[in-house]
Amino acid sequence: MTAADADQVAEAKRVAAEWASELVEAGMVVGLGTGSSAVFALRRIAERLAQGSLTDVTGIPTSEGAAATAAELGLPVAGLDEHPVIDLTIDGADEVDPALNLIKGGGGALLREKIVAQASLREIIVVDASKCSQPARAWSRSDCSAGWRPTSSSAAPTAWSTGRGVHEQGTAPLGLRGVRRGLAPRHGFGWR
Repeated sequence: MTAADADQVAEAKRVAAEWASELVEAGMVVGLGTGSSAVFALRRIAERLAQGSLTDVTGIPTSEGAAATAAELGLPVAGLDEHPVIDLTIDGADEVDPALNLIKGGGGALLREKIVAQASLREIIVVDASKCSQPARAWSRSDCSAGWRPTSSSAAPTAWSTGRGVHEQGTAPLGLRGVRRGLAPRHGFGWR
């Protein structure tokens, strides 16, 4: 991808994310997505708050990265304990196929993104043309040389056995790799 192509992709993300952020209204609880597309939406929400054209918005971050970005921008944040229902979540996706099936979680925030999405009355997924893919299919190791990668999956320790059975009915076996005690708190959860 050339620098001009990268600039064009960034501009497409910005335009789409800013459009989505215009749907945020005063008094809303907003799910703050993770990733490059969502950052554009967070910036626009912060601009609107600073200008006074938007007031009384509380964000629920989908990752520690989103929480840090919100803090940098001065966006007020809370947790799901304080606001168990979210009016609108704006997030991105790693891939989207022609039937609008999404692949999320390549950046590692999948579990928290799904929890926030489940609590949301509406969710907007911001993608640009670089995220378009062919319909989902079974993955094989040879796909790595073609630029494909396996999809991330997250499970809470108490739900591992349940999640494994559901996941293995899909297209790929599931295994624990890179899991160690104490990793989860880095992502904002208190499991040990």
